[in-house]
Amino acid sequence: MILLAQGKKQAEIAKALGRSSSTISRELKRHALESYSATNAQNSYLKHRQNSKAQRKLEQPEYFNLVQEKFLTENWSPEQISARLLNLQSKCNKKRSTHQLEYNFVSTQKPLPNDEYFLPTSYNKRARKDNDFTRTGQKTSRNCQSTGT
Repeated sequence: MILLAQGKKQAEIAKALGRSSSTISRELKRHALESYSATNAQNSYLKHRQNSKAQRKLEQPEYFNLVQEKFLTENWSPEQISARLLNLQSKCNKKRSTHQLEYNFVSTQKPLPNDEYFLPTSYNKRARKDNDFTRTGQKTSRNCQSTGT
């Protein structure tokens, strides 16, 4: 603003600030109502910056209440909640939901009164049998004993 008030051209201001002349032109055009004011430009920037951020899903009351209800009262896993929200296309969740959001919700909650914590279900991992083969193809046998001669 000082350089502009001194009658400097946009190209000279750009060179002094180490910016492109198109950046200076755009800045002056964007924030000039009658004349350019740095204070008005800063206030405008802060206002736009505050409004540009999307509201977090867990800060939306409908979404928060739904996740809380399914998790705490019905003991659903985060994956189940996420899948149900995707299938229902609920009003409070216009964007895609991920199970990571529900895990974030779970990690912020206080423990249940009977000190139960949420543990994700296992992914149906099979137990290793005694006669399974190892990576090298050799059969593992715990019951066999070597015969000594």
